[in-house]
Amino acid sequence: MTEFKYIELFAGIGGFRQALDRLGGKCVFASEIDKFAAQAYEALYGEKPAGDITKINAKDIPDHDLLTAGFPCQAFSVAGKRLGFEDTRGTLFFEIVRIAKEKRPKVLLLENVKGLVGHNKGKTIETIILVLNDIGYTVDFQVLNSKYFGVHQNRERVFFVCIRDDLVEHEPWVIEGNNVVAKTKKRLSQLDDVKTFNFDWPEQGEVTTRLQDILEDSVDERYYLSEERTEKLLARLNGNHEGETDKFLIDDQGRKTKKLKPLDISPTLRREMNGNVPKVVEPQFTAQGRRYRIRRLTPLECWRLHGFPDEAHECVKQAGISNNQRYKQAGNAVTVNVVEAIGRRLLPWLEGFV
Repeated sequence: MTEFKYIELFAGIGGFRQALDRLGGKCVFASEIDKFAAQAYEALYGEKPAGDITKINAKDIPDHDLLTAGFPCQAFSVAGKRLGFEDTRGTLFFEIVRIAKEKRPKVLLLENVKGLVGHNKGKTIETIILVLNDIGYTVDFQVLNSKYFGVHQNRERVFFVCIRDDLVEHEPWVIEGNNVVAKTKKRLSQLDDVKTFNFDWPEQGEVTTRLQDILEDSVDERYYLSEERTEKLLARLNGNHEGETDKFLIDDQGRKTKKLKPLDISPTLRREMNGNVPKVVEPQFTAQGRRYRIRRLTPLECWRLHGFPDEAHECVKQAGISNNQRYKQAGNAVTVNVVEAIGRRLLPWLEGFV
């Protein structure tokens, strides 16, 4: 396997790096402004990422084949105010453009929340694609859900694959279905001179993961809720838990009454962990009969929900990063398995076979 070089912007805890290193990639530059994410990144990879990308001269970034970026999503997320490019975090997309225009990598692989596709009635994604076209890249995009890639989390994200114009034949998108991606592509296809192609996206077939398989066997008492809080949460379920003989989840402090069986998957983990960590309801059988205990998912379980190996979590834990920050950084991470699946299909461009 031929080695390819890549950079990781808005690196977080290195979800892209976890995946791409498995495929023979070599990270030659990373940037992350968040203090705790940078600490985790250094603990994991032995390299401290550069800080504020807006203060880095593009000429000083090493040459690379692939630029990756999970650019800040709060400006487009349904969990935020959805201000888009009016939000300073939204304008950080143009830092990607600035660097790509200078360094001319073969491929850009970008990730963001699904909400970006329909944001501002589609004008935001139109701007993104036309700007990428303008600097010499042909674009395809798709929404992928982590649950189809061996990850126990319902996490939909939009991915952009952008190939340098000289490496790909332009062709109209093949559009199937009537979902938000199909509708957006139909509209964008009507634009003059838009440059598109059809990437071989990994399939989203059957969900084969089992949530219970990644739960820890023994969990510290600090993760369990008090009896009082447990009773309040169970009361909100309106008795729907009765008859359960196995573990199941409730989300957002019980505000949602839909229960998730062990064969199902976790709700999307958020960066904002203020009480929003999914909670496991565990039936226990005693001499007095069945009782229930409720606990939060542990930081390790949250990392597993993004495809990170246990040793990566242990490394960050040993670095002294708090439980809260480990929750937070996991909730903000790109899903490793999805990036790896896309990366395998990018190898022909990265290794020079195209």
